[in-house]
Amino acid sequence: MSDADRIDWLEKGVAEWRAEAQRNARYAEAARATARVAIGHLQAILRPPATAAEQQRADTAARDWLASIGADE
Repeated sequence: MSDADRIDWLEKGVAEWRAEAQRNARYAEAARATARVAIGHLQAILRPPATAAEQQRADTAARDWLASIGADE
């Protein structure tokens, strides 16, 4: 294998690793966003509500979120 072929092979490898890293970064950000939403819903449910209506809204939002991620089964 010539030096030019090796350099080309390495550049292609770097491009593939970079693309994979960017994909993984997007997945990680989506997971962090999902966790932030989940934590917000849990805090709303566990925090003492000022009214029964607020508690009902928090419960409904949490159930809707669970359904949206397929966890209501």
